[in-house]
Amino acid sequence: MKTSDLLYRAARPWRRTINSDHVFPIYANLLHNVLVTSPDQTWVSDLTYIRIETGFVYLAVILDAFSRVGIGYTLSTRRLDTSLAKAALEMALRERKPKPGCILTTRIRGCNMPAPTMCKP
Repeated sequence: MKTSDLLYRAARPWRRTINSDHVFPIYANLLHNVLVTSPDQTWVSDLTYIRIETGFVYLAVILDAFSRVGIGYTLSTRRLDTSLAKAALEMALRERKPKPGCILTTRIRGCNMPAPTMCKP
């Protein structure tokens, strides 16, 4: 069985990486059933961590949903926090200068993006 690679491999345990238990509002998905037809119509964001030899670095990125090109990003060796996400958004705004009506959305449910400094309902 070993030579045929038929042995059972235990699945890695699932670990929660986002704290969704926060006091900030969770907004509806603004892109539900929206057809993105041009650049700078819709931006999407994400936060993640990347393992390196000495630990982790944290990445916040803003992508143009139409072209799927990264338009703003920030790396940090500290931790995921609001300032990391805000710096990525500020870079995207400087680089692209979107017209009024551009939608920025995220599926992140942790406390990094829903913070009051990041939200304008």
